Amino acid sequence: MSRVQNLSRAVLVLGLIGVLSGYASAANRSDNQRSNEEFSQSRTEARHDVGTQDNADLQRASRMIGKKVKSSEDGRTLGRVYDIVLTPDLNSVSYVALSRGGAFGLNRDLYAVPWSAFRPGFGNTYYLPITAERIETMNGFKEAYWPASSSSGWVATTGQTAVPAFRGTTREESREVQTRRVSKIIGTIVRDSRGERAGSIQDVIIARDIGQITYTIVSYGGLFGIGSRYAAVPPTAIELQPRGIARLSVDRNTLVAGSFSPMRWPDLSSPSFDQRVALLYGTQPRGEILGYVPSQRNAAVEPRTQGCTPSSADLSHPTDPGREGQVDR
Repeated sequence: MSRVQNLSRAVLVLGLIGVLSGYASAANRSDNQRSNEEFSQSRTEARHDVGTQDNADLQRASRMIGKKVKSSEDGRTLGRVYDIVLTPDLNSVSYVALSRGGAFGLNRDLYAVPWSAFRPGFGNTYYLPITAERIETMNGFKEAYWPASSSSGWVATTGQTAVPAFRGTTREESREVQTRRVSKIIGTIVRDSRGERAGSIQDVIIARDIGQITYTIVSYGGLFGIGSRYAAVPPTAIELQPRGIARLSVDRNTLVAGSFSPMRWPDLSSPSFDQRVALLYGTQPRGEILGYVPSQRNAAVEPRTQGCTPSSADLSHPTDPGREGQVDR
């Protein structure tokens, strides 16, 4: 009987070892798969940012939201980009909402930071010229009370007194401000000049030096995002209207004529692309409106504590807009 029991125990132990080995192997495969997925996702995002993220002049708003924000003074993490709020005319950035603290989306503090204070860094990180200790002395705002602007509340240097908490006059005012959040604008239905559905807003392109909207990216066609096309629409050719509708000043054929593949972005900063879009939509070229000169002011930075100084970002050379996807993504 004892031999049978010993044999049973041996079988049981071997079975447990096999099960544990299987779990370990599965966990290892899961970790490897997760790493591969993260690597693949990073490569996909990098490819999708051709013409914007690789350029020192333009920023895709959707690529900025959710990114980590650190202090350029001490390198400590300040929070993440929670959202981007546009001005009432929707032509430029009013401020960037910085999220700090909280757990599972609860009790977070939000801070209305001027666009000009942000500097792009490396590894999908942005930097602000303020210490973590300094921002902890500032009063932010809560979800129910979004401020109209950041002009009276942001302190970009040390040695100043704490600012009062942001709070709109009413919740209605805050709700109006929230309609200007980029995260709320993305996904808006777009109708053409005939009132027919032409697509939806996919992204907003922002000039890094002045925070002005250069293009609204409209997507159309495809099924579940497969086979869709994008079009860069100048701000004067599209207008947001009540009830979450955006209206084009042209018909859908114009949108189609200027479209490109999501996997092959043109160089949106190219003067020739600017001229092409202006001619297509019957608008004034962006460079003529703004007196635009490419700037290196928003060069990528690293914290001072890491011994790095701001470096000038290399400007990409303009390319022929007809060569979609100058870099195969």
